[in-house]
Amino acid sequence: MPSKRQEISCRGPEGTLRLKSEGPLQLGYSYPFPFPLAFTPILKNYKPVQNQSTPIKLAMLEVVKYKMQLTEVSGQLQAEGAEKLTFGEYTFDTEKYVLVLTTTAGPRKITLRTQNHETVFAMEDTLLAPGLRIMRSQYKRYSDF
Repeated sequence: MPSKRQEISCRGPEGTLRLKSEGPLQLGYSYPFPFPLAFTPILKNYKPVQNQSTPIKLAMLEVVKYKMQLTEVSGQLQAEGAEKLTFGEYTFDTEKYVLVLTTTAGPRKITLRTQNHETVFAMEDTLLAPGLRIMRSQYKRYSDF
């Protein structure tokens, strides 16, 4: 019996983007402005075992030649274990994950740190300036409404 093709579509001001795939795909975003919580569903759905790579496939919404594009990307997700993360006078116990993707623009490495093995607390991304870390608390004011 042939597999049923599925379609993901995204609608925006520039029109509708569509991607057909052989099976379900997790949706990922590749914007110039990162948002750590957008990666939480990926960690919840794949749940990698510590020090082992888990192959993943995503439907990635990314900017290619100044236009939005919806493409299927593959990669590896690895849980690297517990890590203490210090910001100023505060120290947090976190779990570290590394997501390596092969995108249209080239390889992309995203380091995610979580609390409670689920909610992404902080992230680093090769799309950003080297050493720049985005923390969830930088977005807190948008949730206080």
